[in-house]
Amino acid sequence: MGNHSGGTWIADSFVFAQAFYDRFGAQRRFYQLAHDLVFKFAGLRTLVQRYGTVPASPTNMSRALRRDAALLVYPGGDHETYRPSWESGDIDFAHRTGFVELALRHRVPIVPVVAIGGQETALFLGRGRRLARGLRLDRLLRLKVLPPVLGPPVGVTILDLPLRFPIPAKISIRVLKPIDLKKRLGPRADTDDGYRVVTSTMQRTLTRLSHDRSLPVLG
Repeated sequence: MGNHSGGTWIADSFVFAQAFYDRFGAQRRFYQLAHDLVFKFAGLRTLVQRYGTVPASPTNMSRALRRDAALLVYPGGDHETYRPSWESGDIDFAHRTGFVELALRHRVPIVPVVAIGGQETALFLGRGRRLARGLRLDRLLRLKVLPPVLGPPVGVTILDLPLRFPIPAKISIRVLKPIDLKKRLGPRADTDDGYRVVTSTMQRTLTRLSHDRSLPVLG
C-alpha cells in the first residue's frame, strides 16, 4: 500500500506500475485499486485498465488476494491525492484503516510504497470538502472533495476539469520492507495500532525524501 499524489493524473502510480512490470514481467498478477470516478472518463479508464487497475471495493480486494496477486492500495483516495501542494511531505490517509483490516483478515504482509513528486505536477489549492458536502457529492459520486487546481492549459480547474496537463516533475519512490502486523503486534493486533505502525514508518521515509528535494521539476 502506498501514498499517492497529483489529482486525477496520479503520476507516481503510473511510474510504480511500470517499474513493477519491468521487474517482475507481465505474467505476474498485479492489480491497483482506484476510485470509481477514474472509470467514468473513457480515455483514462482505457489507460488504467491496461495496467491492471480495478475499482476500489472490498470484493475486488479479496478477489485479488485469493488469486495470489500483488495488490496496490491507496487508502488516502481523493482526500490524499488532492491535498494542498504545501502538504506534499505528509502521510494523510484520513485514518482509513481498511487496508489494515484486509491485511489481518487475509494474513498478508503490508509492503509500504512511499512516493513524492506528484504534487508538483500542478498547484493544488485545497480539498474543497465543505463544498463537496454541501453538494452531497459523497452520496452521488462517493466523492468527498471538490478541489481547485491551478495548471495548464486553462488555469484554474475543479477536479482537473475541464482539462489539465501535468507539469513535468521528478517522481521519487521507495519500496520499504514488508510489515507483518501479526508478528509485529501479536495475534490480537488492533487496527488502530496497525494503522499507526504503517503510517509512522511511511512518514519517516517521506520526510527524508522531502528533505532531499530542492526544486520542482528537478526534484
